[in-house]
Formats: sequence, C-alpha cells, structure tokens
Amino acid sequence: YGEQLQQYRAAWNNALAIAILDGLLDEREIPRYANFMLSDKTVARALEGASKHDAVVERKQRQWMKKKAIE
Repeated sequence: YGEQLQQYRAAWNNALAIAILDGLLDEREIPRYANFMLSDKTVARALEGASKHDAVVERKQRQWMKKKAIE
C-alpha cells in the first residue's frame, strides 16, 4: 500500500508542477499542505509537544556548550 501511495503522490505532484509551468494553474491558489495539516487539532497538539521538547533539548545543549566554553 505504501508504494502505491508514494506513486500516486509522485504522479499528482508531477501533474501539478506541469500545470503550473504550463500556466494552467496559479500556485498561489493551491492550498498549502502545512496550513491544511495545522488546522487538524491533533497534528497541532503533536507539533506543540514536539516544539516544547525541542526547546528543552536546546536549553540543555546551550548549558552544556556554556559549561565547555564553546558558546
């Protein structure tokens, strides 16, 4: 199933790119995938959690770098 999905997505993206290059579509009118996904509350919550985790990791790394006089 995964291979079929990837082939479908590749064909869709190729057709989309060709339509844009041929002037049949205006890329500004195509909904952005990120905006679509961020409107899903489950995805938004997951990303929020990931961002918080990344901030904690970054803080620890900066503390380590400061301790080692790297930063």
